[in-house]
Amino acid sequence: MEHGDKTAKYWLNPVNLAMSEGFRSHELTKIRALVIEHRALFLEKWDEHFGG
Repeated sequence: MEHGDKTAKYWLNPVNLAMSEGFRSHELTKIRALVIEHRALFLEKWDEHFGG
């Protein structure tokens, strides 16, 4: 995820923060909740794009 000069990357299986730069901890908590909520869709789109 990118927002201005902030960046965060989450692994999807299991959901885990891979790296972040600029986000505060409470923002990362909210982002993680969104990743968990939409994890199935992210994985589906990943498979569609990369032929998994």
